[in-house]
Amino acid sequence: MGQITQSNDAQNPVTPGTRATLFDNGDFRYFVYIDPVRSPVGGYALTVTSQWRTSAKPDEEQFRFRACLERQGLEALQALIARELSA
Repeated sequence: MGQITQSNDAQNPVTPGTRATLFDNGDFRYFVYIDPVRSPVGGYALTVTSQWRTSAKPDEEQFRFRACLERQGLEALQALIARELSA
């Protein structure tokens, strides 16, 4: 994946978000990214990628899922995860 940099729009900057590793067995990995977006206002892009170390291009990540969500969507996901982990 290319490097994520801050937007050039000085009036509406979008700062890169964060990445977490969801799964890593040494050969195959899943990552999740949460990045702020301009639309919807106050929204986020939720992206899931994968990386396979034994592929022809082992440093490249492959997109698996992407959705632009409002804050309430991320909060619903957070609540779902919290419920499952507390069970």
